[in-house]
Amino acid sequence: MLRWARLTGPRVVLTSHAREDAAALFPLIYKQTAVLDMLIWNGPEDLEDLATFLSTWRSGGGAKGWDYFFTIRLLDGTAVGHCGVRFSGWERASGLPRVGDLGYWMGAAYWGQGLMTEAARLLVALAFDELAADGVSARCLARNLGSQRVLEKSGLQRDVMYQPDTLEHGACELRYTLERTAYQRVPAHVVGFDLEFER
Repeated sequence: MLRWARLTGPRVVLTSHAREDAAALFPLIYKQTAVLDMLIWNGPEDLEDLATFLSTWRSGGGAKGWDYFFTIRLLDGTAVGHCGVRFSGWERASGLPRVGDLGYWMGAAYWGQGLMTEAARLLVALAFDELAADGVSARCLARNLGSQRVLEKSGLQRDVMYQPDTLEHGACELRYTLERTAYQRVPAHVVGFDLEFER
């Protein structure tokens, strides 16, 4: 299991999130309709709600695996969003594949620059290259065309067999997946991982 992680791409860095990140992330998500309308999550209730979530960078454990969460930063340290890969709920002992579920959001001012795609690719590489995932998946709202492009550019493909329930307000979600056999490793010069594992 990871004790700490820093994932570096050409333009973004993913750092293990911390309570101190709340002040920078809160204005990017709180009551930000453009962002929240694209998410299955309603956002934090207040600054303390977000700070409490950020105070633990991993959750889960046991046979189900760990969930890891990151603050997305520009190379100058500016916090621009949040992402994570969650393994809880997938048990190897059950015979099911160990699949990491990707989740993410980014402040609207940073959309359309390829930053989220870069962050998602870092998560995919972490899941396959370091965390022994058999696959990765992600869900997004059908109306969230930007997220669909992020997932497709990160190697995931729409699961046309997935039959989602209709969410509140009539929204529909889609599911994207990528299996290990179809994963194409990111060249070493494109990403940098600084990881510390617990023994």
